[in-house]
Amino acid sequence: MYPFRVFVSYARQDKEVARAVVESLRTVGTRPIWDESIRPGRLFLEEIKEKIATAHLFVPLLTPASRERPWVHQETGYALAINVPVLPIALATLPSEMLAGLQALVVKEDLTDLKDRLVEVDFEGIVLPPQPRPPVVYSIADLPESRTEAIVSQGSRLTNSIGPGRIRQRALFSSFSIPDDEPSAAVWEYLDREQPRSLYYRQLLLNERRLLERQARDHGCTLIITPLIDPGPVSSLVHRTRIETLLKFLESMQKSWVDVVFSERFDQGNETIVGDVLLARALPPNPNWDYRQTMFTSHAPTVLQALRGFDDVFRRECRQQGIVAGHSRDFVIDRLRVRLRELSP
Repeated sequence: MYPFRVFVSYARQDKEVARAVVESLRTVGTRPIWDESIRPGRLFLEEIKEKIATAHLFVPLLTPASRERPWVHQETGYALAINVPVLPIALATLPSEMLAGLQALVVKEDLTDLKDRLVEVDFEGIVLPPQPRPPVVYSIADLPESRTEAIVSQGSRLTNSIGPGRIRQRALFSSFSIPDDEPSAAVWEYLDREQPRSLYYRQLLLNERRLLERQARDHGCTLIITPLIDPGPVSSLVHRTRIETLLKFLESMQKSWVDVVFSERFDQGNETIVGDVLLARALPPNPNWDYRQTMFTSHAPTVLQALRGFDDVFRRECRQQGIVAGHSRDFVIDRLRVRLRELSP
């Protein structure tokens, strides 16, 4: 089973009950989160909200004590408002008010049947039901600069708070074609077109490259790229520079840590998935290859669904191209070298 993040909400009087529930959730393969997961020095309320917002499942403990505590109701209301799936666990009480329409997991007061009941739960069906969920709230970045700012700020915050993970990206060249050089380096001049990027924007792009590369080197990356298209509106020098930069990254990565495959479809936009905590999806690029409006979400079920869809596309591309996943790096490196020779003046 996927290690779903499960946030447990409870009344203070029920702390030992909550501890037992957390341990039981762990034994069935989920990743339980509760207030003891909060690191020292963080703003308590903001951290709680972030933990709930990035959980795959919200579990309020319904007990006689929790019925009298507004905190559990407030957390539950927040989870429902942002469309986080909710599974109440009820001890000696049943859902009422805002939870009245939800099916609860009713267990004995002494919790002797809790583990058996949890084994019966279809966590997959609750988190990713066959029927579409209500619309998920996205944040929007309208400009390339604001897109990059959001990837860096949200990606850094969420990987520090929730946990790091594998990088998945679908793009023309990927973020690993961004130079790992200071903004004033000559290589940036090769990449800039008729309207040179500001030093500020170059620094943002460099921050994006370095954030994603740290994650990739620690947890691996999967790339679907489209670098074999005609250079189009940009010069061959720009195209060669991007491929050379990407090649350096691929060659520096251990074979087992990177999966990469070509795609002929570049009209589906750019997609970046950081671990399983952040999804950034951009509309297809304009004729100058600049990506337009980018949508961001850390809604865990939505990110997980996108992650699985990405992996399905990657496996399909591998099958169609006769590439074995896990052995794709060298194939792509060889083809990129050929492409460089084709673009040589």
